[in-house]
Amino acid sequence: MAGGHFAHGWFALHMLLAILGECFFLIAAVSSGTYLYVVRRLKRKNRLRAVFFFPPLARLDDLTFKLIAFGSAVFAAGLGAGLYGNLRYFEGFVPGSKHIFAGVVLAFYLVLIIARHPLKLTGSRLATLAVVGFLLSVGLMVIPDSGEHWKPLTAQEASK
Repeated sequence: MAGGHFAHGWFALHMLLAILGECFFLIAAVSSGTYLYVVRRLKRKNRLRAVFFFPPLARLDDLTFKLIAFGSAVFAAGLGAGLYGNLRYFEGFVPGSKHIFAGVVLAFYLVLIIARHPLKLTGSRLATLAVVGFLLSVGLMVIPDSGEHWKPLTAQEASK
């Protein structure tokens, strides 16, 4: 994105936290993939030596949940920094498709966190949903930003 208005600290903070949150979602998806692989091997009674090198399933499940929870907090902080910057530095900011989709991704992960115990989202269910959530979050890198409509505030308007 071109323009001096993106040189402000809020934009760097927004990008850093949002990407860091995505990284936690990636690690949760890898942990979930490992969980699903080990479960599949155990169900087939194909106990290769490689299966014994993996951590216990309960530890993988707990790790996945903690990564999702921490990643959601960091991702939400990144979205908050972006919202602050957009409202502060742009006139007539209207959320675009990327902003709405980011909110949907965050809502998906928040539902996973809140509904873990009531819906018994553990084990293979949590692992599958963590992978689905990561695939959803990859969409944020694919959806083009509709930033053409942004009109930076003038110096006089920004000083108000």
